[in-house]
Amino acid sequence: PRSALVPPAAPAKGPAGPPRRSFTNFFADAKLRRLEDAANANRGDVRAELNFLKELNATYPEAVVRRFESGRYAVSEPIVKEYLKALAQTGKLDSTPLEGLVARVAGRRVAASSTSAGAGAEA
Repeated sequence: PRSALVPPAAPAKGPAGPPRRSFTNFFADAKLRRLEDAANANRGDVRAELNFLKELNATYPEAVVRRFESGRYAVSEPIVKEYLKALAQTGKLDSTPLEGLVARVAGRRVAASSTSAGAGAEA
């Protein structure tokens, strides 16, 4: 299945004949798809999510914004920084309310702390 976040590379027009795909875009998009697959395989894996968002942010910052705002993936301080970079690159930083972001990050930390404490108490 084709990724919803990584758009297909725009075909490059050859000197004659049908358009051909740029090798640079092809390999970059293939790497993005592998990183996305890894992040999607375990949505709680902060490292996989961060690796994907960093690479995605270089070319598709709007996709970073959509993915982060979906709320379905891992969150950490470095991931929030990638999101903020994407907001700045897309010109949306000034128009995005950050109260929800702060609450979301704080909620994740509280949930992670509670889970850790609960696991230790049961042992």
